Amino acid sequence: MKLSNALLLSTIHLDACLSPVDAAPKKCGTWATERCIGEIDKRYDPNNSPNLADLHPLYGKMDGYWLGTYTSYEPTTKTPWVAKYPTMYEIKKVPYYLNISVSGTRFHEHHAIFMSKAAQSFCESPNQPYYTFPLDNDGICGVNGWVRLADLYRASTHELNDVSVTVKGTGYLSECEPGLCGGTGKPVEDNVFYAGDFQVAEDNPTSFHHVKLYFFASDYNSFFMEKAIYTETNQVFDQFSEGEGNFERISESEFIAGIEEAMNTYNLTKTYRDGILNKLPLQAGECFLGPCPTEDDWARVDPNLSESPYQEQYKVKTGVVAGFTIMAAVLLIAGIIAFYQWRINKLKEAAKHKFARRMSQSTKKLVSGNDSSGVTPKDLIDTFNRIDCGEEDGGNGLISKDELWAYISDMKDGSVVKKESVMTQKEFDVLFESIDKDHSHQIDFAEFCAFIAEVNRP
Repeated sequence: MKLSNALLLSTIHLDACLSPVDAAPKKCGTWATERCIGEIDKRYDPNNSPNLADLHPLYGKMDGYWLGTYTSYEPTTKTPWVAKYPTMYEIKKVPYYLNISVSGTRFHEHHAIFMSKAAQSFCESPNQPYYTFPLDNDGICGVNGWVRLADLYRASTHELNDVSVTVKGTGYLSECEPGLCGGTGKPVEDNVFYAGDFQVAEDNPTSFHHVKLYFFASDYNSFFMEKAIYTETNQVFDQFSEGEGNFERISESEFIAGIEEAMNTYNLTKTYRDGILNKLPLQAGECFLGPCPTEDDWARVDPNLSESPYQEQYKVKTGVVAGFTIMAAVLLIAGIIAFYQWRINKLKEAAKHKFARRMSQSTKKLVSGNDSSGVTPKDLIDTFNRIDCGEEDGGNGLISKDELWAYISDMKDGSVVKKESVMTQKEFDVLFESIDKDHSHQIDFAEFCAFIAEVNRP
């Protein structure tokens, strides 16, 4: 769009604002007031809904009860996870009950993964390093099974985009201090949902990452899940597993009955049985494991619990002369805003293509120009860690601005770069801001994957 066209568009909007369409003028956008910012930026329009299902329809279609068959395995050899990390339980084709609840601005996930009793060889072993939790709850090794429980809570934000930000987690998605954990969920396609969460310790270089992709069928009554779970210390994987499962939609009564039947089948202890069955069905605000999020927890993210920082500015015109002066000012400002927005979009597109060309030198698979269905969690993790390598904060599970700039500027492979392929500082600033959805000045794994999906979108 040329600047002259942007000014013409502003004139049309200004004429609409000056028209006395009703006897009781609105606070902005009338003959007596300046144009509403909400016309060009939906964050300023109080009529725009912050509800997740309104921000993207996939949120509403995910809502419900699900039953899956899940297997966890070591990613390199594709052998069962237990083969590398001895545990009480082999996580192979085990029942996985999942309740997803989307209510307004809030997103709830409740997980229950059932596992059979331990092998006798494990029980007779002098060393039992992993997952002996049932033994702490009246359980007997080789007799009682176990259920792995977790809850996760996300909410939309005042940004009014389709990203939901993690509020709190329990169980293996456990809570931690604000700033040391986090995550996001985001529809990356009409039927693909990405979710990623991380934890870091304040005085420990080890970070924990939990990444999931949901691929929904066209009728949204089933989906395929891919999951990656790993800990990372100084760019070295201390523990890593991947998993996958097929899920079908079930009713609430089938969900409750299925969990009760699984408790009998896997011979869970009375402690587990009473603790779970007494909570079903889970109501709003409840969770499998405590502590559940409080309203103070939700208030850190939920836009319904705080005032939006994006408020309209209402300026009243004074008199005919002042009116013409303000009209000219509004016309100019609107033209500048339109031109600026056009310029930012151009910079963003240029930066995105240059970034893709840079990545293609080392990782062609991630920027193939096709859809992202062929990209595995390991591809994403390896590329993310390659960038997260700064001298001061490398390997902390977050990409800083300096680390991304160092990656883009690095041409140690001897590539010949044409002048038009070199990214300018302005293009880089726009690129970083477009990836950093939560404006934390750092890029987490969820934001990185969402941007890779955007680059590959046809």
